[in-house]
Amino acid sequence: MKHSQILVSAKMTNTGKDLSEETREHIEVNNLDAYEPLPQGVLSEDISQEALPQERYLQNKSYSAGLNNIVTLSKDATLRSNVLLYEDHAGYHQSTANYYGGLTPTTLETTEGTKLRTLRIVPTLKYEENGTERFISNELKYSFEQQIIENEVVTNGIGITERSRIIPSFIKNYLSSSFKLGKTMLQINSLLRYANRREELTTTADSLLLYNSTENLATHSMMTRNVLTTSIPMFGNDLDLSLQAYYKNNSYNYQEDIWHRTFKLQGEPGYTWKYYKQSYVTFGLPFEWTKVSLSTKDKRLSARDFVTFKPYFNLQQVLTSNLSLNISSSISANDNALDFYALKPLREGYRDLQITGNDIYKSTHMHASFHLRYRNIATMLFANLSFAYSDTKREAYSHYEYNDSMTIMTWVKGKNHRYNTAVNAMVDKTFIPIGLSLKLDATYNRSSYLVSQSGIMVNNYSHHASGTLTTSFQKLSWLRLSAAFTANYFWERSQIMRLSVLSSYTTNIALYVFPTKKMELKMKFYNLTNEITDGHYHTCGLLDGDFNYKINNVWELGLSGTNLLNSKSYTITQNMGINIFNTSLPLRGREIILRLQLRL
Repeated sequence: MKHSQILVSAKMTNTGKDLSEETREHIEVNNLDAYEPLPQGVLSEDISQEALPQERYLQNKSYSAGLNNIVTLSKDATLRSNVLLYEDHAGYHQSTANYYGGLTPTTLETTEGTKLRTLRIVPTLKYEENGTERFISNELKYSFEQQIIENEVVTNGIGITERSRIIPSFIKNYLSSSFKLGKTMLQINSLLRYANRREELTTTADSLLLYNSTENLATHSMMTRNVLTTSIPMFGNDLDLSLQAYYKNNSYNYQEDIWHRTFKLQGEPGYTWKYYKQSYVTFGLPFEWTKVSLSTKDKRLSARDFVTFKPYFNLQQVLTSNLSLNISSSISANDNALDFYALKPLREGYRDLQITGNDIYKSTHMHASFHLRYRNIATMLFANLSFAYSDTKREAYSHYEYNDSMTIMTWVKGKNHRYNTAVNAMVDKTFIPIGLSLKLDATYNRSSYLVSQSGIMVNNYSHHASGTLTTSFQKLSWLRLSAAFTANYFWERSQIMRLSVLSSYTTNIALYVFPTKKMELKMKFYNLTNEITDGHYHTCGLLDGDFNYKINNVWELGLSGTNLLNSKSYTITQNMGINIFNTSLPLRGREIILRLQLRL
């Protein structure tokens, strides 16, 4: 139409694929002021947490639809509106064997069948004006969701039924505006949001009254963030200035209300000095005043305020025409807020209890990185070498007590120091005359963190080393071939336990054949081999195929198959601290899909 456009979309699938991305909240890397994490509550709303892509094991019937409209109000202004709808019925099964270390070790064997029903509707209205003197963007969004999760569990011979009902909703308005004030450009970003989350948990057991319970929880959250930024020319470069005011008021309803209030006022001066072509230095010294309080209807439980400095530094140096160097570092501090506060134990599942306490804790974080990059387009040789180090100190730690019947997690005041070291190296070479490319990646990660459980407190050291060799061949116009092999090694070390090194190997081969201009054949093979116990491995081979034939410019015929080898299960063992987790996941069987595509 002349002054408006309408787009209607609809999708549905029962192949395990995820159609919910369009209705989820996302982080925009270039606009972090527009994002604020939603309240997490107590109950988990994500059942798909496995290492494999969910389309390999998830049985679902998923639908999504969208109605989008854009209207031109003037030569500079538009009004967009859309309504997104998502519905899903999904489920899968798994078997686990978990070993929890401590003075009294506990082994828990569980088989579980999970079903999830989700309904989500997201209407949005956005006004945008982009003129020569100003820019205005205002988005109003509402989201309503209902999730029902049902688990049928057999754990150590006890049958349990667990049902969760979660209803999260929110309404938010985000304003972004840029305009001139004299010769100065000002930018204002303002986020205002109210969120409501209701949760209900019901558990029943066939032989243990301890697991029979009903919990009703509610979280209400109101927050606002307002940011004013500008740049002032100074010494041939720009001095960036930012002022931010942040306020959040969360209330948690568990037999009696608890309010958690946070107010932050931050000023950030930052300067970028460009001294040679693509070489520059960026540094800043943000300062922040934070005031946090916890209270009930009758009294204040605790309160705290502190001033922190958050300096950062970034150096980008061009050493030669092919070699560049990047060095960065930052220090930050924040209050270590929990997802939920209650004066009584919270039941998070049929056997999980959390004791939150009523204290306010602080955390500090330091990060430093070094990155060396080599690029030679003439020889098609690329290489990277990077080091990264992070150090986080918290004033509290989580303590776990495991037994055959219950898991109790308690927040304890005390030193909690965690640090991580990461090294990454990459070399990529392409031989253009023969159409061959080779790429080698190698990484190593080492993290140290406190483990407190079942009468033991110890610092644990977790190690992960991996290497990947990737090659591709594209010399022939009718043939493309790529292959990748990855080897991973994991090991845990502490003063009380040295768990065995576990390895996993992944082979990924893809073959593309184009016999004619109208015909193409794609074959992909994945082989995953995981070490389950010392020297014993489980292998899972997955073969997929896809054939397309273009009849004409309107019609196209396709035939695709997944898991053609009909692999039955995927098994993996993971070590964490002084615990060992083994998971066996039944896979979707062999599937063939015939499709006919029409282009209008």
